[in-house]
Amino acid sequence: MPALHLLLLQRMGGTGLKAAVIAVSLLIGFVARKVLKKRTSISEIFGKIPHDSRFHAFLIFMLSLGGRLAILQERPVPVPAVHDEYSYLLAADTFAHWRLTNPTPEYWTHFETYQELMHPTYMSKYPPGQGLALAAGQILFHLPFAGVLLSCALFCVALYWALLALMPQRWALLGGLVAVIQITWLSAWNNDYWGGAMAAMGGCLFLGAAVRLSRRLTRLNAAVLGFSSFLLLVTRPYEGFLLAFPGIVWLAIKIVRMPKKKHLLSVLAVFLLVSTAGATWLGYYNWRVTGKPLDLPASELEHQCEPVPAFVFKPITEAKPCIVDDQKNQYEKNDIASYLESRTLKGFWGATRNRFVGIWSYYGGIAFILAPLGILLCWRNKLLHWLVLLLAIMFIGWEAESWIEMHYYAPAFAVVYAIALLGLRAVCCWQRKRRVGEFLVFVSLLVFGIMAAIRVSPAPIRNMLDKPNRETPLFVQSKEAVLSVLQSIPGKHLVLVHYPKNHDPGAEWIYNTHNIPGQGVIWAHDLDPFDPNQPLICHYSDRHVWLINPQDTEALSVAQAKEALKPIDTAKLCAPSAY
Repeated sequence: MPALHLLLLQRMGGTGLKAAVIAVSLLIGFVARKVLKKRTSISEIFGKIPHDSRFHAFLIFMLSLGGRLAILQERPVPVPAVHDEYSYLLAADTFAHWRLTNPTPEYWTHFETYQELMHPTYMSKYPPGQGLALAAGQILFHLPFAGVLLSCALFCVALYWALLALMPQRWALLGGLVAVIQITWLSAWNNDYWGGAMAAMGGCLFLGAAVRLSRRLTRLNAAVLGFSSFLLLVTRPYEGFLLAFPGIVWLAIKIVRMPKKKHLLSVLAVFLLVSTAGATWLGYYNWRVTGKPLDLPASELEHQCEPVPAFVFKPITEAKPCIVDDQKNQYEKNDIASYLESRTLKGFWGATRNRFVGIWSYYGGIAFILAPLGILLCWRNKLLHWLVLLLAIMFIGWEAESWIEMHYYAPAFAVVYAIALLGLRAVCCWQRKRRVGEFLVFVSLLVFGIMAAIRVSPAPIRNMLDKPNRETPLFVQSKEAVLSVLQSIPGKHLVLVHYPKNHDPGAEWIYNTHNIPGQGVIWAHDLDPFDPNQPLICHYSDRHVWLINPQDTEALSVAQAKEALKPIDTAKLCAPSAY
């Protein structure tokens, strides 16, 4: 019987399945409306959940963490595969060993790779916030992904806290629960190492503290505002500034208009103390990594290697010689073409559309499908005006960026949810006597819940709605097969990797930990004759040295990896007569 059900679902296809979900949700909605008509409303049932904000926060935290752990079989601990992920993991490994950066490794040109500085020090180019979260997971649980899970759960709690300052408790709880499902169960933020939750947490804390301070000046909220500013600074500095600057201006205006400004000086002192301490730490971190307190590692790497600037209004620069020939020339192969397209009118409007649709669908999805209608219904709400203006200012700032990634806009997460939930609340109150709006909101949330259940279900059903879950790329499978072979051979190893002529720059093998000489297996580029391998090989002459020519089009089996590894005779190469 289950096989018959599965066959029927597969015959329906994705569109048919969605239509069936909507039909079932409407049917449940009509039945619930008839059953509850003379007793109570759906809103009142939702309101019967205990009105304890601490209980709500604990519930959200446990659902986020426990729910993600419950679907580990369908969404296992991810294997890093993207340049950015390896860079963040380098930062995590560095912090987990109680270091801020690492010295430039000897023969560093052989270890050069994407999104990582090799000089003046060896470190990730990204701000340290996400690396600190991963390091916490590595220190506490010996697993960086634990830091991802914890940061996502804490972010959902921070979102609930922010929404409590803007709307009734049950609506704030609804927002937290939607984020648990949409982000921590279903999105890439809780299924990779890129991040998003730490910056979103900073935005949530900032919004919640700013709104509370606009009503009552307290030292605690001033400290939270200062800490959230620091969190934004160490995760998404530019996007965080787009939230923090107009937010601080708005808060200053509200404070000036306050009839009584009790504790103003102490509140201001606490905010300045916390935020200044955070900015000072970041300046010290920058100084340790780049040698300059105001020079971000990302800016330093852009100056060294990347011809494509971070902002579309900046001119493209000549490619630097830091990327070796065709082996790792992604910056010319991929980035320049997409950057030039973004500077055209067609590319600009396409990027604008992708940002708008991507944020709305990625952050809220079907749960907020009725929110635009509600925004029109409650447009006279002054709080809504301010939130929409704040989001518009941020959106204009995003238009200047060269790239589009959903975690870039994470600082705006609480603002987006506040606008959407105010809209849903307005729809829920529409035609209150006939409960029309309440019925529509109930059905939309039911559709969202059923779709979420399908998306975390086994693959045959899930893949009818979504792309298959994150799969391990071919080059990662090949690298794992090579590691399996090397681990069966006693001793330490140095593997020189030589790419084919038309190598895919996304399939990068050369990533190492913070302590390259201490690794069991070191990965390095074969740079002969551009940069001779002999000094590197002889420096690690106590290791087994291998040469491999990986292919991008197939994954090596363990047997194939054993054949692909070609040993290098270090005794002969490093003999005195060889020099």
